[in-house]
Amino acid sequence: MSSPAPTPLTDDELKRRHLEQEVEKLKLEVKKLQQSAIWDHLGRVLGIATAIGAIVSVWVGLQQYYGQQTQIERQFQDQRKKDEDQFRAEQVRRDEDRAKAELERKKVDEQRTAELQREAARPFWDSQLKLYLRAAEAAALVATTDSDEVRAKAEREFWVLYWGPLAIVEDVTAQGVRSKIAGRMVEFGNYIRDTPVTKRDRQRMEQFSLRLAHAMRDATGPSFNLTPAPLPEERRAAQDPEKATPDKAAPDKSRPEKGGPEKPTDKS
Repeated sequence: MSSPAPTPLTDDELKRRHLEQEVEKLKLEVKKLQQSAIWDHLGRVLGIATAIGAIVSVWVGLQQYYGQQTQIERQFQDQRKKDEDQFRAEQVRRDEDRAKAELERKKVDEQRTAELQREAARPFWDSQLKLYLRAAEAAALVATTDSDEVRAKAEREFWVLYWGPLAIVEDVTAQGVRSKIAGRMVEFGNYIRDTPVTKRDRQRMEQFSLRLAHAMRDATGPSFNLTPAPLPEERRAAQDPEKATPDKAAPDKSRPEKGGPEKPTDKS
């Protein structure tokens, strides 16, 4: 049995179907346009994000680079300052070493010069010492001997030295040494000249003699680069019982005109 023949569509139905198809096409176009706009927006957003990421990466890289450069520069400056400080310290040390060497050289030169001066003056010091010993011995004999003959000979020796040879060398001492020999010679000479032999105080003459010897001792030592030790208490007491302490320097006195021991008391 055959199917019935389709009923032909009217014009209105054909138009309606055509419009429906057009509407569907428009919907599809709109949907496509909407999807395309979303993707475009997403693409633009992604592009911007990529650009921002690249900028951030470049900025971070620049910060790291400048940070490294700053650290390197700081390390360089620190090392440079350390090297400069070390150089200055070395320079100061070298200057100190040179100054120390110069001082040592000057000290050696001064010692050598002083030694040469002592050697050059040794004949004078030797002669001075011999005359001091003769004067001290003469004074000691005058003060201690019981023999009139020995005493008279010692007094003649004392006055010969007093008025002649000893006047050449007495009180000529090493630099910075103050001598009291002339004053002690005057002290002893005044006493034996002004006091008769029978009225002389032996103990007092012994004190005068010791003072003279100690003055020669103190003046002679530095000339031979020797330092006299302090006198023991008993020796100080022997030269001055009333003052068991080092005697004060005798006042300077001028030498009297020649003419014998009976002349004025001052001695030069």
